[in-house]
Amino acid sequence: MQTSFFIRVGIVILLVPSLLTSCDLLLPAKSNPSGPEIEEDDLNLPPTASFTISPEQGHIWDVFKFDASSSSDTVDERIDLRYSWVWSRGNQKEEYAWGRSFKISKNFPTWCDSISVKLSVRDQDGLVDTCRKTFYIEPIGIGVARLLSYSDQLGGNTGNSASAISSDGYLYLGGGPLREILLPAGALKRNYWGVKLTSPVLGSDENIYGCTGSALIAIDRASAQVQWQYTTPVSTVGSPAMSDDGTLFFSAGNTLYSLNRDQTLEWTLSVDSKILSSPTIAGDGTIYIGCDDSALYAVNPDGSLKWTHIAIGPWAAFHSSPALGGDGTIYIGCDDRYLYAIHPGGTLQWAFKTIGMIKATPVIGTDGSIYIGTQLGYFYSIDPGGQQNWQYRTPGAIEASAVVGADGTIYVEWHRGHVFAFDQGGSLIRYYWTGWSGAVSPTIHPSGTVCFGGAVLDSDSMGLADSPWPTFRGNISNTGRR
Repeated sequence: MQTSFFIRVGIVILLVPSLLTSCDLLLPAKSNPSGPEIEEDDLNLPPTASFTISPEQGHIWDVFKFDASSSSDTVDERIDLRYSWVWSRGNQKEEYAWGRSFKISKNFPTWCDSISVKLSVRDQDGLVDTCRKTFYIEPIGIGVARLLSYSDQLGGNTGNSASAISSDGYLYLGGGPLREILLPAGALKRNYWGVKLTSPVLGSDENIYGCTGSALIAIDRASAQVQWQYTTPVSTVGSPAMSDDGTLFFSAGNTLYSLNRDQTLEWTLSVDSKILSSPTIAGDGTIYIGCDDSALYAVNPDGSLKWTHIAIGPWAAFHSSPALGGDGTIYIGCDDRYLYAIHPGGTLQWAFKTIGMIKATPVIGTDGSIYIGTQLGYFYSIDPGGQQNWQYRTPGAIEASAVVGADGTIYVEWHRGHVFAFDQGGSLIRYYWTGWSGAVSPTIHPSGTVCFGGAVLDSDSMGLADSPWPTFRGNISNTGRR
């Protein structure tokens, strides 16, 4: 037994060197005692969270853009990552939890001061990285708005309505029942019972003219009595325009009418499609109208067709009305998302592409800048050469025209009741909440009262700007002419 034991031990001892040699192949190299070297590409490292904020400082209602495009992962593609955003100020918090959106646009209408934002990025294995930044929101002035007590009976017509102001300071409300309001107090002086006008036009003869239903009517301002009524086969559209000699131009269906102040018809012109815009009169007597067949028409004072301009995009309609620059250039917005500048001879000068369809009418500042809003809430300042000065994204649709005050301030309503005031450089300087849901284009009384249909605002703008086209119908009387 002893001999056998020693024989076996000897065999094991003899085999040890060869066993060690074979095991040595499985042992790590002396230079890396922890294990074999692993390529970096084989490691699933956590993702890298990174983002930008634009702007890093702004005002309430500014739209801030948060962009995590710079976030990355060594294994997963961007589409496979998930993103979580958390915005906080004190104990207030808003969150977007674990979605695919690496770009977020938000505004913070009730928050001010310093706001913290945390981005978390998660890969498919659940590994997470976070990144934190801070941005700042400055408060803006809150303007005073007064809601007229009878405003609930007014209703806008997608920006194709406006109120007029007489030379002795009375406001004539458009977009519903006609009323005479004493400004700046806002006291009701007179009801014009049963009369509803889109946009009252104040003539030099002290009469009030306007479209209502299927008629154009004339009202004696002193007696509040209807003087005459011209009836059309179909409903009228938009607002009438009045030339220097008192001739009235208005549309119904696909027909443009020229009517004398004594109710005699001068001529009619029928076009291929329905007229959507209000007519505008140039200094040489040319009348411009936009239609839903992608065409802007120029009509001679005698009723003959001068030229036609066709929009760029297909199925484009001109709901916007033409505005005239100091050199006679016609500016008009279109459903095809272009703002057009057209030479008085009918040739295209430029077309500026906007974000969103344009229903509102452009207005023009003293330096020639054109201001226009879109249905997606973008508000633009465009220079006379067709280049963007600035843009501002409001949180809601812009359906009515802006107005430019004598001090250069631009007022625009978005989402029916919210009003922003901008300076000429594009800075938001004041916010108003009118509490009124109309879409009537504004005008400005010489006292500084800005009139938005059923609401009036206090401002430092003492009347309209001395510019080519500061408001929807071009002037305080709503005549629609230069």
